[in-house]
Amino acid sequence: MNIILFENEIDEFGNGVVASGSRIHSHILGVLHLGEGDRFKCGIWGKSQGVGIIRSVSESGISFSYESLQSDLSGLGLHVMLSYIRPICARRVMRFIGEASVSGIVFVPTELSEKSYMSSSFYRNGECIELLKQGCEISGGAFKPEVFLAESISQGLEHLESKGVSAKYLLEKQDGSEKLSRPESGISALAIGGERGWTKDEVRMLVASGYAIRNLGCRILRSEESAIVSVFPWL
Repeated sequence: MNIILFENEIDEFGNGVVASGSRIHSHILGVLHLGEGDRFKCGIWGKSQGVGIIRSVSESGISFSYESLQSDLSGLGLHVMLSYIRPICARRVMRFIGEASVSGIVFVPTELSEKSYMSSSFYRNGECIELLKQGCEISGGAFKPEVFLAESISQGLEHLESKGVSAKYLLEKQDGSEKLSRPESGISALAIGGERGWTKDEVRMLVASGYAIRNLGCRILRSEESAIVSVFPWL
């Protein structure tokens, strides 16, 4: 953890409390070995980053003050649209999305994906958001990628259109297609299929929506690996 990210623990006056027994409480005392008067790097997730100053440590928790040093937070300028994939695989993706400060990720159901994944508690009950936060804490920044759970590919495409996307790419192995690379400017969207790939109808729909087919080379990668590797041109 290279930054401690808070959400509702800091009030409007910059006063915060870390509850005893929480993950952050254990990190401040057990890993950082901090005490009264010490400073630590922290932020309000998605709003600002700065420094916390410990006022007191008691059985009920840690009292601290927060000073914002930066509120201009920005992501990569890349939005990823990914099929609902196996939750155990999506765990790696969500951490990496946070680490890389990807602007947002949109999950969509595809024709060949396992339908039960979409209703999994991993996506619906907030576990994926917690892993995203852990990735952001590893990155050392307070930017919060947006997560959108779409009910259809069409809904996912509509959501991305609202982000002012100027470059659209569809990850698909096809003879004669170009290798994926970052455009010189603008906001990009990248569509990645599930474990069994896209159907021909889905490819036609995406191409009709302005998505240009790109590839990652001659090798076939798993969905979660494709989602990670494809972000690297933007880093």
